Amino acid sequence: MRHCLLTTFFGAHSFGGDASYVDHLSRALLRRGDEVLVVYNRDAFEVLKGDRKDRLYEPPVGLRIHALQTRSPLANLLFIHQTGGLGPYRKRIAETVESFKPDVVHFHNVSLIGGLDLLTMRLPERVVRMMTAHEHWLTCPLSLLWKLDRDACERPECIRC
Repeated sequence: MRHCLLTTFFGAHSFGGDASYVDHLSRALLRRGDEVLVVYNRDAFEVLKGDRKDRLYEPPVGLRIHALQTRSPLANLLFIHQTGGLGPYRKRIAETVESFKPDVVHFHNVSLIGGLDLLTMRLPERVVRMMTAHEHWLTCPLSLLWKLDRDACERPECIRC
């Protein structure tokens, strides 16, 4: 089988967490003899990493990785976060996924790779769609469920927060 895993962070350009899960899953699928492509947003890591260095990461043999990068990462991330759209990544993601011809498209942390637009991306009918929810992003744009970093979020006031 051919698996395409779509996520915000991965490999050397990650903070751990969901990227570690995607890495372990990709390794397990490769051990089964499946083919795996991971598509992630390097722009997101570059904008958010602060003083952090890239992590040490050695991809397993056979893993295909496609990192999304643009010339205006901050502007693109703001667009994606605020609209839930794919923005400048739309064409690249579509072409990458289409050329890989996956049997399964598995969504992971999609908050900064295209959000809702990514989840409704056109795929051939034969392709199985899956999502592993690693965070609260579907109910909170900041993924935290905390309001103003001090109170539990009981009702959305996202702009103020």
